[in-house]
Amino acid sequence: MIAAAALCAAIGAAAPIAPSAAPPATAVTAPAVPPPAQVTLAEVFRLLREASPRTAAERGALGIAAAEGVAARVLPNPVLDYDGTFLHHGANTGSADSSDLAIEQPLLLFGQRGARTRSADLALQAATSGVAAAHAERARRARAAFVTLLARQERVGLLDAARLELERVAHVVTARAEAGEKSRYDALRITLELRTREADLAAARAETEASAGELAAAIGLPAWRPEAAGTLEPLGLAGSDEAALWADASAALPDLVAARRDEAAARGDVERERRERLPVPVLTAGGQFTHDEESTSYIAGLAIPLPVFDRGQGELARAGARADAAALEVAARSAEARADLHSALGILRTRRDALDALDRDVIGRLPEVARMSEDAYHEGQADILDLLDAQRARTGALLTRLDALEAVAQAEGDVLALTGRIEEAPGDSGTLLPHGP
Repeated sequence: MIAAAALCAAIGAAAPIAPSAAPPATAVTAPAVPPPAQVTLAEVFRLLREASPRTAAERGALGIAAAEGVAARVLPNPVLDYDGTFLHHGANTGSADSSDLAIEQPLLLFGQRGARTRSADLALQAATSGVAAAHAERARRARAAFVTLLARQERVGLLDAARLELERVAHVVTARAEAGEKSRYDALRITLELRTREADLAAARAETEASAGELAAAIGLPAWRPEAAGTLEPLGLAGSDEAALWADASAALPDLVAARRDEAAARGDVERERRERLPVPVLTAGGQFTHDEESTSYIAGLAIPLPVFDRGQGELARAGARADAAALEVAARSAEARADLHSALGILRTRRDALDALDRDVIGRLPEVARMSEDAYHEGQADILDLLDAQRARTGALLTRLDALEAVAQAEGDVLALTGRIEEAPGDSGTLLPHGP
């Protein structure tokens, strides 16, 4: 009875289990404030951070890594051990009944708890860096979608301006045809050209709508159809000093930072396994109680596992292999990022040279071409096909320049992404120019 009462008292006095320190997962809800109908690039990045369900989900997953840190800091529980011996029949040789009640406590004497804590902290840092790397990749896609949307909007503007210009010419041609100065064929031909331009304009507007949907999907706001604010102009990135750019990129590129922290976490696991293979002594303390020859004795003991066969070789080997693989992953990602940066810089230079040549050799001459073609048509030196061909050439040149502008902007986004600065946008404080001339 005494032993049973002591056992019940020990269980009843046990402290309640503390709640986990890891934050509970919360459901992702739509933002309370609707996103703006018109956004700048900086606002796109803000929405990606604050309103994206994917961003919220990735941040929520960090609670799992944080919970591992809570578990690593917890001490092992004591064990309450009760043994009872009761005489069934035969002679009482000294005590008919005896009860043993003892507490066993594992002792982490060889740094296991500290190694577990350091390993969990490194794993949390690696998980945080992984979330940052995933966010940077989504920011890269959002930036590309924003640039595409801006280019599609400007394409609509160019085609609409070309349509208005063609309408102006069509009014003149139609009026002169009605006055007998031009043939009805000229009026019919320019009307057909105008309807073709209107069809092109409708197609461009549909593409703009699709690009708006792609930007909304990149952020995770399906009912949103934004309009991009700003102008499609190069940032003026200077990339002649590739070595300096790589020095910055190797230290700041989220993907490389994540790989290095993964390696550090793997090395932490190796140290943890080295500690875990050391024995955990178990200290025992309690008492022995007898009846029908009442006596009370104290019990004390120390149990130490003997690492004769299993010395943690398997877990240590696995941890070492994971650490070696993580180091190779760092080297591989570094080499790939360096090659990607070299390629991106070459593409940026090529795109920028093509844009400069187009501005120098073509765009500056378009007003003169337009004026000369209209004068030649009015003076009878050119027919309607020549006039329409000149207008198509002018519109085509402007659309080609817009495509070149978009290509330069996308190439600049790739360089920013590969130097760890994907969220830099026009209007940010500081310079957008990388190190170098």
